[in-house]
Amino acid sequence: MSMVYGVLLSVVINMGMDKIMPSLKEIMQNTGPDEKIAILVHMAEKPDFEAIKNLPPKEYVEYIKNFAENSQRDIINYLKTNFSNKIEGLNPYWIFNGFYVKATKEVIEELAKREDVEYIIEDFVIQLEEVKPADPTILTPTWNVTKVKADSCWNAGYTGAGVIIGHMDTGVDINHPALQGKWLSPYWYDPINGQPNPYDDNGHGTHTMGTILGGDGNGPFANDIGVAPGAKFVACKICNSGGSCPSSAIHAGFQQIATWRSQGVLIVAASNSWGSTATTSTEFWQDCTNWRNVGIFPVFSIGNSGPNPNTAGTPGNFPIVIGVGATDANDNIASFSSRGPAPNQAPWNQTQYWMRPDWNRTKPDISAPGVNVYSSLPGGSYGNMSGTSMACPHVTGAIAIINQKNSALDVPTIYNLLLDWADKPSQGAPYPNNNYGWGRLNVYQALLHTPTPNMPNVYLESYTLQDAGGNGYWDPGETAYIRVTLRNTGANATNVNGTLRTTSPYVTIQDSTSSFGNIPQGGSANNNNDPYIVVAASNTPVGTQVTFQVYITADGGYSNTSSFTVVIGQVGQDWVDHDCGNILLTVTKWGSIGYLASTQAAGHGCRYPITNTATRLFYG
Repeated sequence: MSMVYGVLLSVVINMGMDKIMPSLKEIMQNTGPDEKIAILVHMAEKPDFEAIKNLPPKEYVEYIKNFAENSQRDIINYLKTNFSNKIEGLNPYWIFNGFYVKATKEVIEELAKREDVEYIIEDFVIQLEEVKPADPTILTPTWNVTKVKADSCWNAGYTGAGVIIGHMDTGVDINHPALQGKWLSPYWYDPINGQPNPYDDNGHGTHTMGTILGGDGNGPFANDIGVAPGAKFVACKICNSGGSCPSSAIHAGFQQIATWRSQGVLIVAASNSWGSTATTSTEFWQDCTNWRNVGIFPVFSIGNSGPNPNTAGTPGNFPIVIGVGATDANDNIASFSSRGPAPNQAPWNQTQYWMRPDWNRTKPDISAPGVNVYSSLPGGSYGNMSGTSMACPHVTGAIAIINQKNSALDVPTIYNLLLDWADKPSQGAPYPNNNYGWGRLNVYQALLHTPTPNMPNVYLESYTLQDAGGNGYWDPGETAYIRVTLRNTGANATNVNGTLRTTSPYVTIQDSTSSFGNIPQGGSANNNNDPYIVVAASNTPVGTQVTFQVYITADGGYSNTSSFTVVIGQVGQDWVDHDCGNILLTVTKWGSIGYLASTQAAGHGCRYPITNTATRLFYG
């Protein structure tokens, strides 16, 4: 099949050393001229992901492979022709457009002069965050599974049976009694040690896998530690025995899971209990984009760097993934759980990447049990661990259960089912927020609201709020007009109507109904000509969050509810980032530039190029 699609170029106006990340520059300063440094080279040329995202997985991967090969051909020939004795281990990738190589400083500097190079970074290592000490007292072996109502799903006949989950971690002990028979052979990949069969020489991966699918649910097995005990898994070992995860191995794991998906292994989600504290790094953005475009839901822990704001790590803070925070048995958010918001810069603040119209950089997206979680350990044993690493696999298991009921649902639909029907502990109100996200996972409620394959699936795709005063903010005492777009990813829906609701005491809805007509499968409709009309009370405190629900009905008894949250009034900010695309500058409410204070705790200074995480401006 012949395919022609667009190409996007990352505009790179800087040359030479500015393309070398500061961390790599520091390594180069302490490296001899003949020593080789392991690096990752990112190419400036990018596929037009929007144009190709609807290709079948096999064709999509073939296109991406060909794109990367063509894009990298000249630079790889350049290296082999001119520096054959100064490089080694050259390994091209297609999961992102770039390659790994060990090269001397001279080679790195020459690569940085090329216009086709976006940036160069060392093969940096992500260390699995130290598992937080857990109380040795086991509240109940499966308190966490009960807390998210997974057992209610089993009673209803849903265990994740027939669903395949991906896993990138330290490996898995497939002979553990709670995990026996759950590995889908031969789908195992070990870029760390090259071993042909699954193993876990650390323990972290076996523990997280146990939480996804360990035990047998309502069967006779004693230790029901997993949310979706009927699911199967494939796995990549991306971290060594000490919990160190080289970025080259992480990219390789992303690529292998996408390859399996293109070969017909129907991986619906992949669990990732790892992440970087570099909150603005986009190192794995292309990898996550490619997973999404072949139908894999990326699930990530949000990190253990809390409780301060702006600590949500990457990739967990990406808008194209679901990032998971940690709660305890009493539904308190864990003090260590990283907090949002996500960075106010591209791509985070670009709405085309948001999976719900009111996301607005809220992280985590959702929370789940992550304190004193009891699960499997290598060698057949069990133990407690705490961390957002332990919270993440609950959500992966939940996705398996929802997919068993309806395998036709796309990633945004599942994402919104999880968020809309999460429990909202009173101590975390109001929701959403940058501690819990939209609440604590309740997989049973999400399951109950999951449509069957022969039903419509009409949900809120986007909304706009137009204030009567025209200043862009819905102020206290002001009337506003809400226009929504509904999308249907299920069976044809006829006579679709939407009713706007809210429980806010500060809001009066003057016109609450709109008709959307018939919405065919894959189609959308809006109420632009008949918007909802709402009025904010004059005594509304500035910054009040108002949650609206759109109650959607269609012929045949179909109904669904989608929610979104808006803010009344303009809330001041201590500082904002002015992002021009290639340069970013922080401006504060006090008029200082770069940072709010000399501690540099609030603000990003001046970053040029924007991919450079080091500031070029200091408070003073």
